[in-house]
Amino acid sequence: MRDYVLEAVGKRKLRELQRCVVAVLLENMALDEPHADLAAYVGRHLAHHVRGALQPEVSLLRDEALLQPLLHHPRAAVRLAFAQGFGAEALRHAAALAESDGAALQAAELWMAAS
Repeated sequence: MRDYVLEAVGKRKLRELQRCVVAVLLENMALDEPHADLAAYVGRHLAHHVRGALQPEVSLLRDEALLQPLLHHPRAAVRLAFAQGFGAEALRHAAALAESDGAALQAAELWMAAS
């Protein structure tokens, strides 16, 4: 399926679509009682959508649309899926960059997310 979509719309458009999907899932998971099917889908697939939404030319520290849910979403399942989508290596790298920039709190949050 991914290969078909890549061929049909291209990498940039697919990334934009993934970012839209992530935004919709986040919005619905912020509800007091999200639908059980949605919560199950998020648990299984949100990490995939996050990976697809990553912009290689943009530092994770500058991508607020993806960084904020990782650090501050009220649901642990969402934060976990974001951490899995980014991967531990990318989170450790972002934490080291934040630390070197003097952003100690952000660095600590990213180290926690990477662990």
